[in-house]
Amino acid sequence: MADATELYNNLTGTILRSIVGYPDHVEIEVKNTSAGTSITARVHPDDTGRVIGKSGATIEAVRAVIEFAAGRQGDAVAFELADG
Repeated sequence: MADATELYNNLTGTILRSIVGYPDHVEIEVKNTSAGTSITARVHPDDTGRVIGKSGATIEAVRAVIEFAAGRQGDAVAFELADG
């Protein structure tokens, strides 16, 4: 599962770093659980709104890409944007 963990970390990091104004502040944590994989991302507080997007559209698109990649791996993922 280490390969999938690395995939989720790289994919999520690449997507978020392309969206935010402070790419060096993007932190990704990937945890494997019995229910699947949990991905938690932290961004600079000024970038939170940018990642969420208008009416949540951006974060839903990010989730869709990550969930698609997980489906290709035969995995279930939960993506969350943590505060600061």
